[in-house]
Amino acid sequence: MAEIKYHKHYLPLSRPELVERLKAALKPARFEHVLRVEQTALTLAKANHVDLEAASVAALCHDYAKQRPDEDFVRVIKANHLAPELLNYGNAIWHG
Repeated sequence: MAEIKYHKHYLPLSRPELVERLKAALKPARFEHVLRVEQTALTLAKANHVDLEAASVAALCHDYAKQRPDEDFVRVIKANHLAPELLNYGNAIWHG
């Protein structure tokens, strides 16, 4: 599938810039996973007439925080005075 061009509607990065940031931040297996998810998302977006840029950004970023330590999420929850019951969950919920 051909690479799409971002028009900076969702973030101030080009797709190659986003991909490079993800490659630097994620383990190789996770990085390859998000690239595959993007291809699936683009196929579905085309079939359903959905914004390709939105589908690409969402797919590529969906696991960006997956490898973050739990302490990072707890700190954000507390600092932003989010619902305390969020502390009952874990990374499977938090990273999303």
